[in-house]
Parts: sequence; structure tokens; C-alpha cells
Amino acid sequence: MIETLSRKLTDQEIVFWKSHLDRDFIANTLFPAIGDHFRSSNNEVRLLDIGVQSYNRADKDLLNNNEIKFYGLDRSKHCDIPDDWVDMIYTDLSKPHCRGHKKFRQYFDAIIDYGVLGWPDVNQTLCNLDFTNYINNILHMLKDGGLYFFKNDLMGNHEKVRSFVCRHFKIKPFYDIANVTVGKYETFVFQKKLRSFELDGRERLKDSERATRIASLKVIDGDPRFFYDKFKIFASPFFGTPPAKEGLRIDFPIRPTARLPEGDGALFLFKVHGMVLESDFHEWCSSGNWTYWVHPTLGSVLDHFSVDIYV
Repeated sequence: MIETLSRKLTDQEIVFWKSHLDRDFIANTLFPAIGDHFRSSNNEVRLLDIGVQSYNRADKDLLNNNEIKFYGLDRSKHCDIPDDWVDMIYTDLSKPHCRGHKKFRQYFDAIIDYGVLGWPDVNQTLCNLDFTNYINNILHMLKDGGLYFFKNDLMGNHEKVRSFVCRHFKIKPFYDIANVTVGKYETFVFQKKLRSFELDGRERLKDSERATRIASLKVIDGDPRFFYDKFKIFASPFFGTPPAKEGLRIDFPIRPTARLPEGDGALFLFKVHGMVLESDFHEWCSSGNWTYWVHPTLGSVLDHFSVDIYV
């Protein structure tokens, strides 16, 4: 490790790596495993490293794989990047649409995100909506089935963060480090779940041109309202109380006299700032005429929240 780091880092920066458990894990275990994993790939591999300080300038070298196309990302410039990196992206992932949003759609085969969520400069002002935007941007840039190497530094929020992230990722068996604790922090190797649909620019379902939007909801002055309900299925929706008394719950009462479309249910697309946060298939209720959706971290999103419903 020391020999590799010394090619690009100062003595003081090397001391930083030696004195932190997570840096030792990154240098001696994680990065070599990533480099080895992609060594047998027949296709070009693009990797994004989130959070770039001066002491990260040797990150690519730790992979021991010169074939990987290496990119960095940070909110602002802290150092000059090495010549063997492809590019450095400067953007804020906590915003609804990060810079280069279209260019980097499903662009990366792997994303490394160690020690960013929880870093004081990030964590001081990070709210639930910012965190949602952050993960949405990760999902946008990562290829379906791509790998997300994540260290959860948000102390006191491990369960909440894990619950939310696992909605979109599954733990991937990866050498012997799929889910390990380093010091007081939990680390994961996630794989992006394959989605059964992807929305195109016209808001139609890519894998089913026959899909029909039957209802749309927006939040107006803090209240959810249907502005389109093709078959007049729903009564007035409302925000209920989540089981943990935090996060967001939205209830969709179904009119007792409603004539439901054919099929077992409908696909609900839950959006923030127009971006799909999550999709859920809801069966038409056999009794009670009721369905609802709960999100553990989102909280009140006011006019940023909307729902489209398809059959």
C-alpha cells in the first residue's frame, strides 16, 4: 500500500491513510478486489469515485488495473486530478438533477461511495429530501445490475439509511466483503436491482407501449390531490401516519362504487421533482377498498411529490 500511495501522495497524506481503519480497508482489501473483479471483463469498464480530496489522488492506482476508466466526482475542486483519470465531475448529488444528468445516464459499471454521507461538510445540512435526491442520482448514473460500494457514515441513522438504500439495491456476494463492519461503520457491496420498466422522455413505459396512465396526483398547498382520474376510481387521498411516526405515508381510498380496470392491480410510480423514486404494484383490494404507500425517510416533500398510476 505505502509504495502505491507514495507515487502521488505526500508523507502527511500517507500518514492519514495509515491512521484510519476505513482507509486501510480501502487500500488493502476493497480496491484490489474491485480491480481483480473487472480484470476478466471483455467490455470497457467505467468506475466513478465519489468524494475527491487531495489524499484520493492515488485511488486509481490501488485498483491495480489500468484498463478501468476512472472518473471522480465532488461538489467542488480540492485538487488537480492525475493524468490517468478520464474526467472529474463537479456537481452536487443532493440536488434533484445533477450536472451532466443526461450524459451520465446508466453510464457507470461501478460507483464507490465511501465516507461521503456523514462527512461533516455534507452531513450538517443534509435533510431527507437531499438524501433521496442523492440516491436517485446514484441510480441514474449506475447501469442496471451495476455495483455500488457504499460505506454508511451517517451515525445514528444506520437502520434508516439501510432500509431506504435496500429498496433499490440488493447485497451482492463479492469475495468476502459483501457486508462488513470497519470500525464503527457498516460497509456494503450493493447491486442495482433490475427494474421492470424505465420511463422515457414522454413518460411512457419503455417495455409496454400498451400501458395506460389512469390517474395522476400532485401535492398542492400540502394536500395530495388527483388532477386526473380516468375511471373515477379514487376518493380524496390523504397523508396518513407512518408506522414509525416519521417518513411519509400516503393513503389512496378507492370509491366503493368504482368500476376497476381489468387486471389484478395497477403500477404506482412515486416521484420527487419529476424523477421516479420508487415503483410499486398495488393489487386492487378484495376488501376495504384501500391501498397506501409508506416511505421511511422522505418526510414532507410538499409540492415536490407526485404519483402516476398505470395499468
